[in-house]
Amino acid sequence: MKPLRILTALAVAAMALVPMQAQENVKRAFESFYNTKGIEVSKHFNEQHDVTQPDRPLSLLLNVYNFKMDKGKRRSLDNVLTVLENERNSKNCYSVSSRTAGDTNQERLVYSNDIQKSYVIGEMKNSHYVCILLLDPKDATNSHRYAYAVEWVENGGMIEGKLVETYGSIPSVIQNKPSGNLEDFMRKFNFQIKKFPTLKDKQTRTASSMSLLNMCRQYKHVFVNRNKEREQVIDSLQSLINSLDSQKEWDAVFFLQQAMETMM
Repeated sequence: MKPLRILTALAVAAMALVPMQAQENVKRAFESFYNTKGIEVSKHFNEQHDVTQPDRPLSLLLNVYNFKMDKGKRRSLDNVLTVLENERNSKNCYSVSSRTAGDTNQERLVYSNDIQKSYVIGEMKNSHYVCILLLDPKDATNSHRYAYAVEWVENGGMIEGKLVETYGSIPSVIQNKPSGNLEDFMRKFNFQIKKFPTLKDKQTRTASSMSLLNMCRQYKHVFVNRNKEREQVIDSLQSLINSLDSQKEWDAVFFLQQAMETMM
């Protein structure tokens, strides 16, 4: 890995630590709750990873913990609600919703890259719920998020409800995503790369470098969970930078470096 790429990767990793902490806080609160003695819990898991990618990114997540407990255990539920309340101020929290018994609001939680797959919070009659949405700190496109929700009903001396954890695409982002696909990008990108050595003058090479930058910005969204292809593009850009460095064509190098950072 080249120095520029190493420094960029380190910076991204450092910035992700704080947002990831918010997610871990909620996970620990959920785990502490469903492991509490005296709370009846049934667990339902659905988790899938994209095995076509080297790092096997998460592509689907729906975990539901149905619970039943005596009101004497209410403090355990309050502890979870407190954690959710605290995380509303975390950097990656972009939405908080809630309702009390008698309200009819519902929250649809997408749990896949397919935004048609969703789990609804608020279908329990006379229930309360709290739901927070956290951007995935590893997703540079800000198009995926984790959702954590608690829904419960108080009935006499008992409390019944569920904890829900999902991961999926953000519908508003996907629906407004720019057009184009990976094949379109690779065809245009490879054409520009192959043509580059034939360009005769510095001004034309600078213009071509700017065109590559604009192309990377326009098509960045198609590289979600496509790390292999992303690395190929970055390597091609790095090769161009190395050749232009030796010719001291700094304007072209600047635009190509910006293109590399866009793809990281």
